[in-house]
Amino acid sequence: MNWGWKITIAIIVYMIGIILVVWYTMTLDVNLVSEDYYKQELAYEEQITRQKNTAALSEKPTFAFSADRKLVILTFPDGLRPEQGTITFYRPSDFTKDRTFKIELDEHNQQGFTASGFVPGLWRIKLLWEKDGKSYYQEFSLVF
Repeated sequence: MNWGWKITIAIIVYMIGIILVVWYTMTLDVNLVSEDYYKQELAYEEQITRQKNTAALSEKPTFAFSADRKLVILTFPDGLRPEQGTITFYRPSDFTKDRTFKIELDEHNQQGFTASGFVPGLWRIKLLWEKDGKSYYQEFSLVF
């Protein structure tokens, strides 16, 4: 086999490789951070204010994960019971698994979530609440 055939075969193999790479990348799922990331970016100054409000608190809400009971428990300190708010369980690897709940505390300023409904792995818990006309935001990382 002369060098002309070898070059032709090399070019054909290269072109098939490029076509396969393009085909493979077109079949991959692309997960955005969120569907409305642009709108969230425009309101980021408000987010910074919420985080500063939270940083100024002497006591902050806490999250605890009980592996044996498969339970996630949110606890607010006394005197910081929110008037309203939301808890978002954000899954960085798949936004379709994200869940949002309203804050509904019991008489002990706690709210529990069963971990059995969540896919194992990394979750970011985004806590947004209001108290006395001020907004607060806190984020936690949790691995189930």
